[in-house]
Amino acid sequence: MVIDISLKINLPSYVGGLYIDRVDDTLKIKRRDKIIEISYPVISSREIKLAVIYLNKYKKQAHDRPILETIEILHQLHDIWTNPNFEFKKEAEEVLSLVTGQSKALINFELEHVLELFQKDHLIGFLSEQFGDINSLDDWVVKNDVLLHAQPRGLILHSLAGNAFVIGPISILFGILTKNLNLIKLASGEPYFAVRFVQTIYDIDRNLARELAVMYWRGREKNIYQFLFNEELIDVVIAWGGLESVRQLKKLSAYYGVKFIEHGPKFSFSIITEDFLNKREYLTLVAREIAKDVSIWNQYACCSPRIVFVQEKNTNNLCEDDSNIRSEMTNLMNQINDNSIPNQETNSNVDSQIISLMSESMDMLRRTITFNTALGFAKLLSLELGEMSKQLARTKMTEYEAIETLNKRDFYTFKIENKGWGKLFIPKGKALTQNPDWTVLYLRRMPNKSDIDACINRFIMVVPFNELDQIKNWIQEMKIQKFLQTFSIIGQMKKIQDFSDLLTLMGGCTITLPGEMNLHKRAAPHDGGFDLKELVRWVSINFFKDNLKKFYK
Repeated sequence: MVIDISLKINLPSYVGGLYIDRVDDTLKIKRRDKIIEISYPVISSREIKLAVIYLNKYKKQAHDRPILETIEILHQLHDIWTNPNFEFKKEAEEVLSLVTGQSKALINFELEHVLELFQKDHLIGFLSEQFGDINSLDDWVVKNDVLLHAQPRGLILHSLAGNAFVIGPISILFGILTKNLNLIKLASGEPYFAVRFVQTIYDIDRNLARELAVMYWRGREKNIYQFLFNEELIDVVIAWGGLESVRQLKKLSAYYGVKFIEHGPKFSFSIITEDFLNKREYLTLVAREIAKDVSIWNQYACCSPRIVFVQEKNTNNLCEDDSNIRSEMTNLMNQINDNSIPNQETNSNVDSQIISLMSESMDMLRRTITFNTALGFAKLLSLELGEMSKQLARTKMTEYEAIETLNKRDFYTFKIENKGWGKLFIPKGKALTQNPDWTVLYLRRMPNKSDIDACINRFIMVVPFNELDQIKNWIQEMKIQKFLQTFSIIGQMKKIQDFSDLLTLMGGCTITLPGEMNLHKRAAPHDGGFDLKELVRWVSINFFKDNLKKFYK
């Protein structure tokens, strides 16, 4: 096979309009017949020091710029990046498709959603939701018997993650809107998009660009972090990414007394309540919407569902260790997977009628189960994932990703399916050339931690449960309360509220409908907080002009 090095990108590091343009490291990704190479500089501790000194020269400039002027600049970013002919937009479609494994259509779908945040009307509404009076960012405003002002904290270190390319623009947006200086540390797994985004800001407004630096240094370079904190050069850390990197930054921030905002690894789940399971005409729509939640980001985002919990009555009965039940369930699963009843030759009309009746009964049972059980919903979800793979397609997996998916299927076939404890649904194809695009696993027991970790790259599990306490106890046993983020729930509103109350009390942050897990509402908090409020210091003058009169004759 001829390997086509289809794309080579040389990225600079960027400090307020100044470029560091050299090649120190290269990210190489191979997707079957294509290779992309992204080369970039690796920054030294000396260069970091110079960058921070340079940024701090523009602290007052950032503070004095009217917020409405900033909003106009950000709106121009929206207009430029939504132009299909924009040079960086066309390049990003190619690069990100190969880096993330998503199709160009899916890249554009995700990009359009994040760019909506940069529209003028949205920005004004977003700031109003967070601050009330957006003028508090520019000047002193009256609040009861005091004057209030939202002052920027100073220099933000944005430590980005590589699992979603839109993290960079979102984090940068938070820093700019709050008039802070911004030092953006790129992730080794995705060092591309934030650089191009900041370069676009430079083309629009060079003054604003002087308040930004975007660069990469190796996470193991502890001396760089030590220098930044020890010299009191960092005022806020926004940490996105893996557990270990977030934990290390959190420890440093705590030791040096630096404001720390954590967006570490999170788990999200979907729940279908029993009262909705009987609504046959709507279940296909629910399956389609959950399939969309799974497909966007290929489950690499924190808000992507890992498990779909489906409420059934008498679910516990299915967990009895009884060989007869196992045998019956195995046969039933084979029927649902479209296996036909074995051919039988008979000369008897009675036998023919019995076979016909059995076939008809099985068809009826298959239809009933498809609509009204967790197993049936797993089958339905598999059909919708097949359709969604056409609408929100992905590029071909890397060899590693494909092997990893096939290994997971083999593991669950041996450990679960062959023992009657579950059922795998996969794309149709020859056994030796399996399509690894998506996988649905029906699991008759509650998942363990390795099951949760397995649900990535469009690998989703469907699990039956009886009562909400079963999920509550499972969360406690798994000790994942602090990792909970988004739950999509469908059912009667009263039950949704009851479920939501308990799940958010245990650590969940956001409740959505299926299909909306990746959408962020303007007034909603993020990971249990309001980021913009955390990025300013609220200061006050505790008197008015009239109070000064007593000091004058």
